[in-house]
Order: sequence, then structure tokens, then C-alpha cells
Amino acid sequence: MSKIEIGSLFEYAEGKEKKYGNYLATNGAGMYVLELRDAAKTLVAVDKADCEEVMPYTFAVRFADSSQQYHFFGKIEGVVVGSMLIRTDLGPFALCRVTALNTKSRNATKGFTGFLVEGKVITSDSE
Repeated sequence: MSKIEIGSLFEYAEGKEKKYGNYLATNGAGMYVLELRDAAKTLVAVDKADCEEVMPYTFAVRFADSSQQYHFFGKIEGVVVGSMLIRTDLGPFALCRVTALNTKSRNATKGFTGFLVEGKVITSDSE
């Protein structure tokens, strides 16, 4: 995991109940110190292995003219790894392929605007 920012939201289970708290520090035993999102703003120390950072749903794409992955917020119905998308907010258009789903990336800065390409796979004979 990359460096954790103070205030990042974490989730952990206490029995069957999910609890949420904002990261404050890591104590000497390597546990996360969280300020719970309750009325008392209770401070707790939770084992790192029992915590998961709450991140928005993001997905990654690779544009046709690039080897770099770019991350976007949001789920798009019908999109799977390998789906082809056309991004329309960059000028005429940009073709890209979905490379990963639910990436939980901090690099996403906006949602995706464009079209999901759905069609029939075609091949031609070499004759």
C-alpha cells in the first residue's frame, strides 16, 4: 500500500458490525490509529490486516496510441476487461480498451465520457 494520508477513510469489522474511521497515525506496534465516525469520535487501534481503505470504484483503460494505463471513476454497465470504449471528451474521439476493473486507484480524477463499442467479431480470409 502506498503512503496513507491522514484523514483517509478505513473500514473494519468488529464482530458482524462494520465500523468506519479516519486514519490518524500508525502506532509503535504497527497498528492503525483511527478516529471512528461515531458521536464520541472514539479512538481505536486496529491491526492493518483487518482494515481496508474505502476507495471509490475505478477502472483502468489503455488508449490505442499509448502503453500507459489511465484510471476513471464509476461503473459502466456491460463493461468487462477487454471491452472497447470510445472517449468523446478529448476532441474528435479516442479509442481505448478496458484493462482492469475495480482498481481502487488514487490516480482517477474524473468519470469516463463516451461510448461502449458493442459489435460482432469479424475475421476475413487471407485469400
